[in-house]
Amino acid sequence: MSLETGFAALRSSSRAVAAALVIALGSLAALLGTGFWGYSHDDAFITYRYADQWARGNGLTFNTGEHVLGTSAPGYALLLGFLSRATGFLGIGVPEWGTMVSLAAILLLSWVLAAGLASAPVSLRLGAPLLFGVGALLWRWNLEVLGSEALLVVSLVAFGAYLVFLKEESALGGLVLASAMILRLDAALAAASIGIVLWLSRRRFPGKFAIAGLGPLAFWLGGLYSRFGTWIPTTLAAKRSEYSGASAAYSLAEWTWLRRSLPLSGCVALLVLACVGGFVCGKHGLWKHPAVAALALWLLAHEIVYRSLRVPFAPWYHEGLVNAVLILAALGAVTLGRALLFWQRHSEETLVPTLVAALLLSPVLAPSVSYVWAQWGRPPDPRFEIYRTIGQYLSEHARPQSTVVAVEVGIIGYFSKCSMLDLAGLVTPGVLQARSEGRVGRFVEGSNPDYIVDVPAFRINALAFLSDAGVSEPYRSVHEFRPPNGAEPFKLLERRQEPRQVQSILSASGAKAGRPPDARRRGRCGLRVAGVSRGKRATAVSNLFTRRGRSRRRALR
Repeated sequence: MSLETGFAALRSSSRAVAAALVIALGSLAALLGTGFWGYSHDDAFITYRYADQWARGNGLTFNTGEHVLGTSAPGYALLLGFLSRATGFLGIGVPEWGTMVSLAAILLLSWVLAAGLASAPVSLRLGAPLLFGVGALLWRWNLEVLGSEALLVVSLVAFGAYLVFLKEESALGGLVLASAMILRLDAALAAASIGIVLWLSRRRFPGKFAIAGLGPLAFWLGGLYSRFGTWIPTTLAAKRSEYSGASAAYSLAEWTWLRRSLPLSGCVALLVLACVGGFVCGKHGLWKHPAVAALALWLLAHEIVYRSLRVPFAPWYHEGLVNAVLILAALGAVTLGRALLFWQRHSEETLVPTLVAALLLSPVLAPSVSYVWAQWGRPPDPRFEIYRTIGQYLSEHARPQSTVVAVEVGIIGYFSKCSMLDLAGLVTPGVLQARSEGRVGRFVEGSNPDYIVDVPAFRINALAFLSDAGVSEPYRSVHEFRPPNGAEPFKLLERRQEPRQVQSILSASGAKAGRPPDARRRGRCGLRVAGVSRGKRATAVSNLFTRRGRSRRRALR
């Protein structure tokens, strides 16, 4: 029986297999959810902050009162915000819903693969989706982006292709793809690819598909424009401003991240088995199947467009590609397993080839299991804990109207609930122009923030302005946060409460000769004054309490 027959209508037996598959993988997903509950990377927490603000009644915004589209997934933010608000009485927040939605997305993708292989032999119909599902749930690449919208978008795209080409429900498939585009706008590449292949395969314009997909999208884009004045996220310009490589460097970054996720043996096994799976698909003509052709066209267009836009590499941009490679590897492993058990070709299909395929995939699965075991109960992003601690400290000690400057604002902003000034420019677009003009320090000084998060890794670039005494002098370190690995601590700098006018007067007055540096007296206004003459101190105090002094302080504020 050829693999091409796998793309046929569902039979009752395949439904039972799919149900058993979802139950088995669902149990594993639930177990993983307890070990990685609420964890994600910093960019995902920017979307979480939008979701949390909406759930609290502050609207779809990052900083209350600001209308900046600083997330590339506003629809995902609304989804998480709605779920959080609906289940607030259960204590389930936005990050926890992000974990559950991502795990459910992997289950949906596994189900779509099983449904596509409905009429294939048992070893393919059950083995390939099972191996893919286990591998996708345990793979470090997926776990490190768990909680973001990427996995859900990929699953909806695959489900939409299944509805359009296998179930011939073009209108329903168009609605599913509209949902994917609302979650993240770059899913329009997938919708366009599916629409083009559908048009070519049926030799007529897919009107129902187009109306079902473009109608909700147009309504959504109109809503974004009315609120933000644009439907293009500011994250695009911010990310492009960080790009400094070429296509070759981009591909190298993808390989580097793959090597980070798997040892060299695992990478080689994954790619070799994926090549086998691709060869088998070509041998049986599956690349010509409209569903497979549309998804392949989408992945190719996605890689080309992201390189053309000069957007720097990020692992969540390529969830579709890496999971497609894993699917091909699972198909290749099961096919090799069946070939090695040649004496069973004419006997009833069993699950033995699946066990052999699992052994072939062990260079991929074993390191993944080892990673999950070592990382259990700890966030995959090593910065998560220290950023959360900083955010919680600010939540307890900072005033509600305080402004905090940071390079990575997602996790800190979510847990602190403070207004954030983003030095990466994702939610503070003014930073981009200031950075291009080389005046970030002046921009920060003019914003007069209450706190600055000093991260050692960013002192040579985004936080280089801290070396300017004119910017850093009004701030003092109030707390240090030490990373678990014992590296240089992160510092939280707080603006001093003394008026700058008094500081300048006292610093300009100088100290008395012969007085020790640590000799200090306390003036009538409560300020600590080091060796300042009585006449000059009286002038400073009078400026504080006279009408002229008060007007100057108001002007400074």
